[in-house]
Amino acid sequence: MKTLARLAVVLTLLAACRNPSPPEPAHDAVAAQAGPVPIVTGTVLDARTGKPIPGARVRGPGGVEAKSDARGRFVLRGLALGATGELVGTSEAGLSGKNLLRALEGGPLEVVLHLR
Repeated sequence: MKTLARLAVVLTLLAACRNPSPPEPAHDAVAAQAGPVPIVTGTVLDARTGKPIPGARVRGPGGVEAKSDARGRFVLRGLALGATGELVGTSEAGLSGKNLLRALEGGPLEVVLHLR
C-alpha cells in the first residue's frame, strides 16, 4: 500500500513539472509571421558640406517621425506595407530636404537625406 501511495505522489509531482502548453500567439506574433515590416533607416547630411546633421527631425508616411543621432543616423519604424509619400527632414538650423519614397516593401530600406 505504501508503494502505491509513493507512486501516486511521484506521478502527481511529475504531472506538476510538465511543460505548460504554448500560449496563444499574440497579434504582433501573427503579424511577424506574415513577413517583415518596412523599416526606413538612413543618414541626414548637410548637402553643402556632406557632414552628418545630429538632431534633425525626419518624418515619413503616416506621420511616423524619428530624430537623427549624433552621427546623423535615424530609424523610422511603424510604417505600413505599401505606404508611399515623402520622407521629409528638417534641422534646428532651418535646413530642409525631402526624398520621394516608392511603395514600401517589408524589410529595411536605406536612404540618405540631404538638407539644404
